[in-house]
Amino acid sequence: MKPEQKKAINRTILKCRAILEKDIENQLITYGIIIDEPWIEKDKLSLTDEQEQIYKNLRDAITKEMKGGLSEKEALISYIREVTYTYLNRLAALRVMEVRGLMEEVLIQRDEYGNRSYGHRNFFEVAREFCKSQSDEGLSYFISLIFNEISSDIGLLFNTDDEYSIISPSNQALIETIRLLTTEIDEDAWQQDEIIGWIYQYFNEKEKDNVFDRLYNKKEKIRSIDIPAATQLFTPDWIVEWIVNNSLGKLREEIINGEREYKKLEDIKLLDPACGSGHFLVKAYDLFYQYYVEDGYPKEKIPFLILRHNLHGIDIDARAIQLTAL
Repeated sequence: MKPEQKKAINRTILKCRAILEKDIENQLITYGIIIDEPWIEKDKLSLTDEQEQIYKNLRDAITKEMKGGLSEKEALISYIREVTYTYLNRLAALRVMEVRGLMEEVLIQRDEYGNRSYGHRNFFEVAREFCKSQSDEGLSYFISLIFNEISSDIGLLFNTDDEYSIISPSNQALIETIRLLTTEIDEDAWQQDEIIGWIYQYFNEKEKDNVFDRLYNKKEKIRSIDIPAATQLFTPDWIVEWIVNNSLGKLREEIINGEREYKKLEDIKLLDPACGSGHFLVKAYDLFYQYYVEDGYPKEKIPFLILRHNLHGIDIDARAIQLTAL
């Protein structure tokens, strides 16, 4: 990826993060959950029955964040960050898929569709009265439907029943985030596998700088919650290729030359024990695909065989696992 593309990704992701975090923080105020101030109890708020359930779910989710040893304020900040990251990941995933032609366009706006995406235009035609009654012409509801549809295939990332989906960005924040993702980052960058890893690293940039400031300047110890931001850095392609070629590639060579006991390709399991955004597994996928073709497997079956039998990943960061699954 070109340096200017990386700079554009860095700049855009940080803009999106700032917009979404502020928006989520403002929405939490509706439920009496406020940074730097005591939280307001439910009986002092004017909430509908539906909002009361959201109130309870939010309190439970933030309390869950505190189990890692965080204070109430730290847990709230962590929760806002996780909601922001999960939602941004989902939008980035949609952009990756629409640019590659894996789904109809649902984000990028076109003049021929009335400055809507192709998918949004179609939804507008079907639910015209509903869309006209919404400030965003039904865009946020349409996007939520897309999330639910894809969740059956990529549940880890698009599971809208998890604690980070209790609230969603406002219409205005959603529109601005989509605009940034579709105009500030070029389509060539979205076509490249490594964009997911760069998004992950740039999103964590603020936390990484903070961790190293506390470690080196303030002489504080790194806490377990700091580990992802401090250690998960994107691995350059040449290092990935060298490691995979000299592990999986070497194994294949030894099997073919009779230096190892023969194994069917389906019986070879590759594990990345710190998989991050799946960068090594993507490279391993390419090698496995080449080997299956060499062994005469039908091409239309190969992707399913690789995903079912060959690739495995572990990580301590659930957000990283979301990206690997994608």
